[in-house]
Amino acid sequence: MRRLYFAAFILAALSIQGCGYQLRGQLPAVSGLGNVHVRSADTALGDQVRAQLEAAGAQLAASGSGASSILTVRVPQYRRQVATVDARGRATAYRLIYTASFSLTKATGETLLDEQRVRVQRDYEFDSTAVLVSEGEEDVLRRDLERDTAERIVRRLASVGR
Repeated sequence: MRRLYFAAFILAALSIQGCGYQLRGQLPAVSGLGNVHVRSADTALGDQVRAQLEAAGAQLAASGSGASSILTVRVPQYRRQVATVDARGRATAYRLIYTASFSLTKATGETLLDEQRVRVQRDYEFDSTAVLVSEGEEDVLRRDLERDTAERIVRRLASVGR
């Protein structure tokens, strides 16, 4: 009976793996891109993209001359808009919207991936009596948005390396 359960477990695990399912947080391999050089005017997002690429198995090039492909990350847009208000017209929740665009080219200039946009958003409650806490929460969410954007960029790059 144990062998039957074990065989069923193995069969289920192989079928899930075969369909391309991956646990969240596990980035697809991007090793097929060769040496990648990341150009980014935004230091925070550029650093996040580099870290995510390394975690996904990519080799990073220090300059464009030693790279086989160049990832260009444009300056992201960060917006905060009111999501909800109370009866007195005061904001009680905000929506943070982070949008970045990127493209991938070979070192020769051939386009591998046309310009793509990634848009990520988060909502958070705002307490006017605890402004410092709310501002701290916004800073944490902004870093989370940068990390999530970098992960989404790497996931899109994985399709090119195949």
